[in-house]
Amino acid sequence: MSKDHSIIRQQSRALSDTPLKSHGICIPIKHNVHSWGGHTSSVYSVAISPDGKYILTGSYDHTAILWDAMSGRKIRTFEGHTPWVHSVAFSPDGRFILTGHDKTAILWEVISGRQIRTFAGHAYVVTSVAFSPDGKFICTGSDDKTAILWEVISGRQVRTFEGHTSVVKSVAFSPDGKFILTGNWDKTAILWEVISGRQIRTFAGHAYVVTSVAFSPDGKFILTGSDDHTAILWEVISGRKIRTFAGQAYEVSSVAFSPDGRFILTGSWDKTAILWEVISGRRIRTFAGHTSWVHSVAFSPDGKFILTGSDDHTAILWEVISGRKIRTFEGHTGAVYSVAFSPDGRFILTGSSDGTARFRNIDTGRLLATLYNLKEGFLWTTPPDEMANSGWFWTDRPKLINVIKCNEDGSDAEVLADDSEERLEYIKLYNRQDMVMNRLNNWEKYKSDIELILRKNKHKRIENHLRQTQLLIE
Repeated sequence: MSKDHSIIRQQSRALSDTPLKSHGICIPIKHNVHSWGGHTSSVYSVAISPDGKYILTGSYDHTAILWDAMSGRKIRTFEGHTPWVHSVAFSPDGRFILTGHDKTAILWEVISGRQIRTFAGHAYVVTSVAFSPDGKFICTGSDDKTAILWEVISGRQVRTFEGHTSVVKSVAFSPDGKFILTGNWDKTAILWEVISGRQIRTFAGHAYVVTSVAFSPDGKFILTGSDDHTAILWEVISGRKIRTFAGQAYEVSSVAFSPDGRFILTGSWDKTAILWEVISGRRIRTFAGHTSWVHSVAFSPDGKFILTGSDDHTAILWEVISGRKIRTFEGHTGAVYSVAFSPDGRFILTGSSDGTARFRNIDTGRLLATLYNLKEGFLWTTPPDEMANSGWFWTDRPKLINVIKCNEDGSDAEVLADDSEERLEYIKLYNRQDMVMNRLNNWEKYKSDIELILRKNKHKRIENHLRQTQLLIE
């Protein structure tokens, strides 16, 4: 069969809902993504705005990118840091974002993309950033052993918190905004009073580096995770060590409280996550299923599920009440460093060292869309469906797309030239913002659009057949 006939037939092929392959078995006509050196890099941090309308990604390519969650459009790229963007955060009202790494933190206005101000005062790399609950202040932690409190409206350095003897790796505000917690490589966490800058107390009990810290939802307790394989629960008001959660075989990389504060979750380099009861310290269950380090953990907004991201390139969704593995999310080609649930709990977001962020439906596990981290422009892709045998895509950089033409058995493949009519027609047909974003945000509309396209194509084939029959009769 000729390749021309294959091109005509490709639109009616029914393909499974599997992730887009950049290389693999050749199909009658397909697309893949160019590997343009320097245009992609690891996604190190992700955040979802409080109203769920925007997504923010921080990357090793020195930039942060703001995305519209409904349209998939890259709203803008925030460039200003010299090394990679290590930490990103939205303000509580969603009007601003904060990025940090190269001795500075930068405040940006979401609606305009305008750089409001740079917070410069650290002597070394900024490792972590956080907004106060009322959005009036920010806190930055640094390799220079300090944390700094800044006033957002003026950019004024309010005070420096000095007391650690090593790198400050994590910072957090208490839910009421009265206190700041810093976690450090000196094996301690320190609680500071925001209004006075006074060091309230030092939480010393770990044998090695404190890697992560968290406040309980009611602000009464804090949780610290450490390279000493443990997590410790502390009472804020007294500084008393309530209990030590010892059960991980290796470093505790991530800690989290459940939304109701009844449980905590620890993720570890021993490839597992453990759920603990706060009031008793009892180990409820171990979530074992990864084949490499667990980098990140998160609770769903309703507390019914947890999500773990791993160095094994996967994320796993677990049911809290039973400990059952709901599903494994595969498809990343690098470590999954960050995981998050959308505010409404409908989908999950995973950020990876492969330079992509992936969105999946929590109920079905279906891959909805993949977002590529580019220095310029944007690119979203979807898995294949009945009408798009390599999936739909949405980009303002069509040159990123290779269009490959071949026979149905995969032989005689050729990459179509950028200016060829067949390639341009393919780009026109499948570069569809509506199809990509409906798949992400409105599944029913997406499926109805597919059915509508199938019906239109069926009618066109019937009309063509009648015209050809009429020509033969004449």
